[in-house]
Amino acid sequence: MGTRIGTALDQHTAQLETCARGAEKLPPEAVTICVGLDRTSAPMEETLPEDAPRRERVKPRVRKAPPPVTVNYRMAYVGTVSLVDAGGEVIQTYKYAATAEDGPQQVLHSMMQDVRRAQRQDRSLRVIVVQDAAREMWNLVVEALHAEPSVDHWDELIDHHHHGTAHMWKAASAMAANTNATMERWLGDLRRSDDAIDRIAAELDVERQLGYHPTFRIILEDELTFITNNGARLRYASLRDAGFPIGSGPTEGACKSFFSIRCKRSGQRWRNPGLAAVLASRSHLLNGRLSAVMRNLRKRFYTAQIETLPRAA
Repeated sequence: MGTRIGTALDQHTAQLETCARGAEKLPPEAVTICVGLDRTSAPMEETLPEDAPRRERVKPRVRKAPPPVTVNYRMAYVGTVSLVDAGGEVIQTYKYAATAEDGPQQVLHSMMQDVRRAQRQDRSLRVIVVQDAAREMWNLVVEALHAEPSVDHWDELIDHHHHGTAHMWKAASAMAANTNATMERWLGDLRRSDDAIDRIAAELDVERQLGYHPTFRIILEDELTFITNNGARLRYASLRDAGFPIGSGPTEGACKSFFSIRCKRSGQRWRNPGLAAVLASRSHLLNGRLSAVMRNLRKRFYTAQIETLPRAA
């Protein structure tokens, strides 16, 4: 029964979310909409060919052997839309997820519907994208924002706390200077000035020409390429001072809430229909919409069909 309910929630999620979303009010302290998209792994059970080698059994099998399967970790999608106050603190986050097989389109659709609903209630809301540097994720989100008529401008940042800092740390570790001192100087400069990333790039450009061992020179060149390609998304100072969030904590947390806590328990493995049903149910639960969508599900799709029978003669 749980699988059937979850499957129904997944099949009708667009209509059910629309009804639940219509009753939601924008928190009065919200000034920013922060969106993010990420991927995380899920253990998927996949059927092998009948002639695939099987593990030898110590005892003979009493019943018919099940079809051979394997478990592979496939990259599922997670997206979030957060409402943020003037101090950069998250007030509320809407979370969505989809399997690797189903793809990101429903997640992006739900995210853009949340953005549109918020913009209709307050056109002064600012929009920012904060996520890791994966090109595929940026292409998907930027394409969705370009297609969303309620949004005409947004800012972009690569998550500072984990991804941006991690790249800086790799570069600093490859340099001959004291790593901790270099990181403290760079991070302090990034908090004070948007031009800091240009100075860091210039410093790395000089360092990579100083005859480092190839292992360290390659690291410096890789991180310089990262900064050169993403410099516009690494200018934290002015956006942080304006009250924008600079970390992708809500999206990282959603990955944990959907998959690490619920879908990667000991021995768990999933087929696509079962995982899709669980993700749909959990999304409504985490977003505080489960009661509303269940009422609507019963009303729309499970209302009893009562027919009037002719009276007996």
